[in-house]
Amino acid sequence: MKYRIGLDIGIGSVGWAVISAEEEGHPARIEDFGTRIFDSGEDPQSSESLCKKRRGFRGVRRLTRRRKHRKELLKNHLLNIGFLNETFEDELAECRNADVYQLKVKGLDEKLNPAELYKCLAHTCNHRGYLEFYEPEESDKEAGENLRAANRFESDFRESGKRTVSEYLLDCFSVNGFVKYRNRSGGDVPHLLIRRDLLKQEITQILLCQKRFCPCWNENNITRALEIIFAQRDFEDGPGNPDDPTRRYHGFLETLGKCPFYKGDLRGFRGTVISDVFAVTNTLSQYRFCNVETGEFSLDKTVAKEIVDLYKKLLVHIDDSEQ
Repeated sequence: MKYRIGLDIGIGSVGWAVISAEEEGHPARIEDFGTRIFDSGEDPQSSESLCKKRRGFRGVRRLTRRRKHRKELLKNHLLNIGFLNETFEDELAECRNADVYQLKVKGLDEKLNPAELYKCLAHTCNHRGYLEFYEPEESDKEAGENLRAANRFESDFRESGKRTVSEYLLDCFSVNGFVKYRNRSGGDVPHLLIRRDLLKQEITQILLCQKRFCPCWNENNITRALEIIFAQRDFEDGPGNPDDPTRRYHGFLETLGKCPFYKGDLRGFRGTVISDVFAVTNTLSQYRFCNVETGEFSLDKTVAKEIVDLYKKLLVHIDDSEQ
């Protein structure tokens, strides 16, 4: 006697059933079934994943590590072009209490010493501004609020006539000489989201001004500094070396497998009509209907084809050659 085991795996339980295979003189039947219930991986009050808090801590660690890496790359770049020297650390300690927004405004017209300019660039390495990857969906309230906050800030900034973001912040959000705002809603200070391209324009203006006082800031060195501060891979690329052929998210077309039925052809894209047709056909192949006249359990091929043809008519036009 042959048996089959069926499992229905959920987040809080696993259902199981043992079915004996149909043999001559022995019809298929359910031998036994049951369920195993356990605590799900969700908070019973908020229905949020128990991993959410841990993911939050992991995200903070990654953000801290990336900021540190960018500042190390920036410091090495400034040392290589001869902008920083051995007295850099001492000068940086002297301007530790200087307001970075005031330094950025100063750098638009006046010369900054190496420590002051590094402080401006390092501050932007840590706070690079808001970058939209996708248009937010209507159901995503947080993304929608972020987009509105970014649009609101940019509109107000453009209307102010100020040259840069720091100049605008000092004029409109300064309390006792220091800028105070939040990039998240909540608290008593304003919720502002500054787009990354605005900060990139500001740093570019500062470096072009400093170019007049320091010849090492040529076009190539300015471009490299901006790349270090603002470079970010596309979300779809994922982590890792983009030149590694075994990289997990390396491209898409290169990772398509071969079809097991049509040898030599690539598998269909999951988000296409042909993929939907395959899903329907695969589901139908798992159904068995009882013929009341013969007692047989099967799905007639003619009926299956009629169902698939009907489904195809409900979809957008599809070329029969793709089937």
